Amino acid sequence: MDYEFLTIEVDDGLGVVTMNRPPGNALADEFLHELEPMVEQVSTDEEIRCVLFESALEKAFMVGADLKALPDGADLSQMDPTWTPKQSMSFILSKVGGQIAGMLEQAQRVMNGIESLPKPSIAVIGGHALGGGLEFALACDFRLMARGKPKIGLSEVGLGLIPAAGGCQRLPRVVGHARALEMISLARRMDADEAERIGLITRAVDPELLAEEARTLGRTLAGAATVAIGCAKKAILTGEMEGLDAGLAAERDGIQQLTKTLDLAEGLLAFNMKTQPQFEGR
Repeated sequence: MDYEFLTIEVDDGLGVVTMNRPPGNALADEFLHELEPMVEQVSTDEEIRCVLFESALEKAFMVGADLKALPDGADLSQMDPTWTPKQSMSFILSKVGGQIAGMLEQAQRVMNGIESLPKPSIAVIGGHALGGGLEFALACDFRLMARGKPKIGLSEVGLGLIPAAGGCQRLPRVVGHARALEMISLARRMDADEAERIGLITRAVDPELLAEEARTLGRTLAGAATVAIGCAKKAILTGEMEGLDAGLAAERDGIQQLTKTLDLAEGLLAFNMKTQPQFEGR
């Protein structure tokens, strides 16, 4: 598929997805329409063993929904010219509920697809990751963020909204219930060092080193037993969402799946021979 806002490059097992929809990679309909098939593409591409998501924009990783596009779904001819700006906005919002619901449903599919990728994923946060941008990053397995100016947070409540592309579900899993509720309720934004302290990101990195550190991690993961990583991801998510018994069953299923892989044979042989395993991701 040809993309307008995305590029995908593959090098030695590492798939690099670069997002480029100025000014902030906002989640408008046309961008979501590309993100969804992109997730399917990187999921099924056997040459890609680890996925790295980055932005081509200097100041933004992703800044959430494109709120300026909301009036596009309303018939503005019915508006009363005597209304106050607040009355006009209330009218517009009353007419675009279906549009918003459809956009959120697609955004949730994108985030769910990223979270359930059968291979590791990395968000490379070199600019602001706000609202849906943090929700996108939360769906990734690893989050590397540049120190300095970039901010990260779920800012929806500051607009009278809530995070609705998975943020209310995934943030508590990462930072805990109390801290997640505080962050969401106060629409708190934080820098990379604070985000690292509370466990929101994997690592805070000096901005000039971010790209290389992300690729080093990506290449390391791509060279690992990625089928086993995928099984571990599935077992963890199953346990979180469905409870202990379901999670334990997913662990057993994962072991059964892995006994059929060349990677397990390679790992055990290398262990016995005291050599480094050369995994193939199959």
